[in-house]
Amino acid sequence: MSEREGTVTQAIRADFSGLQDWLSLSVTELTKQQESLNAINVFPVPDGDTGTNLVATMRTVHQAITEAEPTGDLGHHLATAARQALGSAQGNSGSLVSVFLLGMGESLAGITTLTAPALAESLEAGRLRAWAALSEPVGGTILSVMEAASDAARARASQQKQRGHQKQSVPQGTVPQRTVPQCKRQLTGPETEPAALIGTLEEAWRAALREAEDTQVRLKDLTDVAVVDAGAVGFAIILNCLLAAVTHTAVDPEPYRDLPGYHDQGEIRIEQVEAADGVEVVCTVTASALDAALMRAALDAVGDSVVMSAMEPVSEHDPEYRGYNHANPSQKAATSEHTLSWRVHVHVPTETTALEIISKAGEPTDIAVTPLQHLAKHKSTRPHTAGQSSQGCNHAGTNHL
Repeated sequence: MSEREGTVTQAIRADFSGLQDWLSLSVTELTKQQESLNAINVFPVPDGDTGTNLVATMRTVHQAITEAEPTGDLGHHLATAARQALGSAQGNSGSLVSVFLLGMGESLAGITTLTAPALAESLEAGRLRAWAALSEPVGGTILSVMEAASDAARARASQQKQRGHQKQSVPQGTVPQRTVPQCKRQLTGPETEPAALIGTLEEAWRAALREAEDTQVRLKDLTDVAVVDAGAVGFAIILNCLLAAVTHTAVDPEPYRDLPGYHDQGEIRIEQVEAADGVEVVCTVTASALDAALMRAALDAVGDSVVMSAMEPVSEHDPEYRGYNHANPSQKAATSEHTLSWRVHVHVPTETTALEIISKAGEPTDIAVTPLQHLAKHKSTRPHTAGQSSQGCNHAGTNHL
């Protein structure tokens, strides 16, 4: 990590403009790191496209936000954009990040200015949605980084709440002077709301970076080739961009460039791993919660890496909706009576295996089928759809952009 020391007084952006900047910075930074992320993509399969899929996902979210008529409701905009990205997401990481952002957006419904408590709650909502989307969540991956960021943010926000009576006022839109040792934007001074938000973001970012580094020793697949998890690093980059957007500072890429096995030019570590057989099938299907549960169980029996998430958790006519709680039995009972749109991702021996199961729940649409192979140079730029030959199709499928 580089060393930058000094004090700064920084205006923060915690409104719609900050949201736009976050997504814009994420697209830019992930694009810079795309090949490096692809090069270390060895889990769950060495197909070398995590960076590509994350760029496409964040680009879709950013485009949707850019084209939207600003209403000031951060949650509405983020959830709508994330739902659009989920509908075209490819790969485990692209799907999970879309689901995570959707959870954040649902939690932020009605909020026009991001605060430390709102951030902490939204990170937890995103984590819950992402973990619930997987049939068999695996630690030491992007999921662990999501959890670490959420835990750190909630702990910091809780501390701020306990010290709330000690806060001192500062001019609106500014934070007190803060010291920046070793690229860490550490706050000093009274804990105003802007300062609390930056402090909470700092804690989440640092926790995410530490957890991303630990993935190299938590999964044998990663330990064998001495690399960190590509999706975990990608998510840490997205959080780094959120911190930069809110503080209106430049993104510092040095911290994650020093992660084990991660190189800016991208050493092809996936070449050290045996290529996977089978295909990745991704599609959208409309089905009841009960049929979706049966579909998930059937897919689990024939494949792996099953990711399923409702794109529209409850019927739109429900005026009391404030985000889907996966642990709430009453919401589960309510949604069982309605058909929902589900985004489905699975690795199976053949596309027919998955599509026959999915078709029993509803007619699959927006189908993309990708060989589980890592030779990206042999992938075409056109997405493969059901009924076409899967040889040489693009795993990212240009993400329907």
